[in-house]
Amino acid sequence: MNFFLASWMNTQFPNSANSIEIMKKTVLKSNHKYILSKRKFISSTIIGVLIVFVGPITCALLMSANLAAFIHVAELFGIISVTSGALIFSYGTSAFKPWFFSLGFRVPEEEEIILKYIQIVNSTVILLLFSGFLIFLVSICAMLGEAYKGEIWDIEMVRDWTVAALSGLVFSLFMICLIVLPTKFKLESLLSFEAD
Repeated sequence: MNFFLASWMNTQFPNSANSIEIMKKTVLKSNHKYILSKRKFISSTIIGVLIVFVGPITCALLMSANLAAFIHVAELFGIISVTSGALIFSYGTSAFKPWFFSLGFRVPEEEEIILKYIQIVNSTVILLLFSGFLIFLVSICAMLGEAYKGEIWDIEMVRDWTVAALSGLVFSLFMICLIVLPTKFKLESLLSFEAD
């Protein structure tokens, strides 16, 4: 609409500097180039995710931990469903758009969209923390429910339930460090300086 107004002003007042400036502002996009090299942008994402993914696993192996103890399907399902459900409730289908831009898909060029993506990412941090704590409490309640049934308890059973309960918190923090915060920082870097 502004383009047509500028065109009309230019035909009515051909020598008007204002009409030319209005037309330039409405037709041309910002000269700010958010990504200088798409290849570097994507490769930095992949390398960073690999390092963040391998680091905690290597740390656990060095501590002689059993990696299978960290994986509890019920807790993982609970955290993923609570977080994604709350994001869909809050943002609709646009809740999932920020997670693919780091791989070069639909990189936002407008500052307003980048700020909206940052808002979604900030909400995800809060949701992951709260859902991790919620699943921790649910696991503790389930453990106490089993104790109430009068089953025989031994130290191994208490250990397994405790590890299962804590795995939800660990998974939440892991997802925040693996995907959420790096995505936020990458979005903020689009606004603060021209990325490499």
